[in-house]
Amino acid sequence: MERTRFYSDELEKGIELLFFQPDTGRYEEAAALIQTACDRGEPDAFYVMLCYYIWGDESLQKYRSRYLDYVKKGIQAGSELCALGASENGLALDVREVLLHSPQISVRKVKEMAFAGNVLAQYALGSFYLGNGVERYVNNAYYFTYDYSEKDNPDFRIHLRVNNGHEGLKWVLRAAKWGCLPAFEKAYEVFLSGAMLYEKLVIDRDIKRAAAYVEEFQTTYKLRGDFCARVGDGYQADENMQKVQEWLQRGVDAGSLKCIDRLADLYYEGPEGVEADREKAFQLYLRSAEQGSSAGQFRVGEYYFHGILGEEDKEKAFSWYLKAADGEHSVAQYYVASYYRYGWGNVEQDCKACLRYAQRAVQNGCIAAKAFVGEGYLYADKLQNGFVKNPQVGIRTLQECVEQDNTDLGGKALALKLLEEAGQKG
Repeated sequence: MERTRFYSDELEKGIELLFFQPDTGRYEEAAALIQTACDRGEPDAFYVMLCYYIWGDESLQKYRSRYLDYVKKGIQAGSELCALGASENGLALDVREVLLHSPQISVRKVKEMAFAGNVLAQYALGSFYLGNGVERYVNNAYYFTYDYSEKDNPDFRIHLRVNNGHEGLKWVLRAAKWGCLPAFEKAYEVFLSGAMLYEKLVIDRDIKRAAAYVEEFQTTYKLRGDFCARVGDGYQADENMQKVQEWLQRGVDAGSLKCIDRLADLYYEGPEGVEADREKAFQLYLRSAEQGSSAGQFRVGEYYFHGILGEEDKEKAFSWYLKAADGEHSVAQYYVASYYRYGWGNVEQDCKACLRYAQRAVQNGCIAAKAFVGEGYLYADKLQNGFVKNPQVGIRTLQECVEQDNTDLGGKALALKLLEEAGQKG
C-alpha cells in the first residue's frame, strides 16, 4: 500500500528523495525540487528544506539568521511543521513575531495531519516529542505559557510541557513503517540508547530490541550507508563482532566513507573476535583517502610515516597529512605543524606555517599543538613568526598543554622542555 500524498508533485518527489531512499548523492536533486516548491510559497516546503540542510548540506546551519529566515518564511506561509520545529529546537522566542497562535495549537494541528496519514507530520511530531527543545530553561527559569496578551511583553516566554518519549517513539515508529528512513533512525536510537528527560531515563535502552528492529527493517528497506556504522556500534555494544563486520561491509558496499574507515580500524586494531590484517586495513584506508576522507588520509599518512608495511617515507606521509589537515583533521594539522617546525623529510622549516597549522589544530581540539603556539609567543622576536612576543601568554599556553595533553604526540614533552628553559615549572 502506498503512502498518501499531500503536496505538489515537485515537493513529493523531493520528500521521496530526502526521506525515503538511502542515496545521499541524490540530496542535491531533492533540494532543487524542494526549492521550487519554496519559491512557489508551498508552506511545508520550508520545513523540508531545513531537513535537507540538516542532513545534506550543513552550510545554512552556520548562519543562524538565514536559518531563522527559512523558519519564519515557513510559518508566515502557514506551515505548522515549521512552527513545531521552532519549538522543538528552542527557536520559539526568536520567531514569536510571526507565530499566529500558541505552540499547543501547532501540536494539535500537526497531530491531526499525522492521524490523517501525513508521514512527514508523523516524523515531525515524533521528533518534537523526543526532542531536547520541548521543555527548556531560560536563565534557570521555566518558559511561561504563551498568552496573546503577553505578546508585547519584553519578558514574554513560551513554555510547552509535552516532552513524552513514549509518544515520540510511537510516532516515529508509525512513520518508519512507511519506509521513512530518518524516522527509523530515531526509533533505532531510542531502542539502542534509551530516551532521557532532564538526565532521567524515561525509556530504557534495549540493545536486543534495537538489533531485532534493524534486522526486520532492512529486509524491506535499504538503509543509508553511513547509518550502517551506527548499527555496527549497536552490535559492538552487544559484543557481536561478526555482525559488526557484516554491517560495516554493507556500508562499504553502499559507498560510505565512514564505514570504510571504521572497517579499516577493525582490521588495523584486531579487537577480540576480529583477526588483525594491516594490509587489508591499508587498502581500505587508501580507498577512503582517495575519495576525500580526512580520517583515511591521516591513516595513510601514518602508514608511511611509521613504515607500518615497509620502509618509512616521510615525504609521502607529509603529502597525505597535508590533505587530511586541509580537511580539518586536528592531529594531521599537528603533524604538518611538526614538519614545518623540525624540517622533516624534504620540508623546509617555516615558523609561520608551523604556527598557522598549530593554531588550526588547537581550534579543532588538539591540545598537543599548544606547545607550538606557546613557543611562538615565547620566542616571537627570535623566530620572526608573525606573533607579537608575549611571554605571559606563552607560558600560560605551555602550562595548559602540560595539564591537558594526555596523548603521546610529544606536545607535553616539548612544553615541559620550553617551560624549563623559561625557568618555569610544568
